[in-house]
Amino acid sequence: MNIESITATQYLAVADRAIQNGADRPQFKELSKELERIPETRQRLAFEFLDLASHCVRSCEEPARFLGLAAAFYDSVEGERRQEFSSQVESTLMKYFDTLPNGATPSAVTLSMGFLAIGKFSKEKLLALLNNLMSQCSGSDPRRDVIVRAKQILSQRRRPTGTSGDQP
Repeated sequence: MNIESITATQYLAVADRAIQNGADRPQFKELSKELERIPETRQRLAFEFLDLASHCVRSCEEPARFLGLAAAFYDSVEGERRQEFSSQVESTLMKYFDTLPNGATPSAVTLSMGFLAIGKFSKEKLLALLNNLMSQCSGSDPRRDVIVRAKQILSQRRRPTGTSGDQP
């Protein structure tokens, strides 16, 4: 397999084999090690994983795995492509949030993976997204609880070390 031209689907096949069969773990570890040396391929894979996540949302399937992998490869996204990456994650999360049936609780894992990906780009953009999603929720909407929790976690991470939540 040519590592430089590996697709997200091929990467997932190797990862799945490693999960299912311990004998295939060394191949996956070697693939991961090789990919560390090829940031252009990692950047392409990040966008391919975002495309897979978006496809899942359109198909009413759970996109958490693909959002998580996109976030894992984010560090290789460079320059202007970072804004594109962040916007694509945001769009996917908004569609996911909008497609949930009324009263359905969103997957905290899915939202967390998406929030992680956006938060790596910009904490301010993440906070704006959380506020936007919150504005779409009524007081009894179960999606609201997930957003409130995400905002709490974000505020804890932004607090300087050694301070408590009770201090101004």
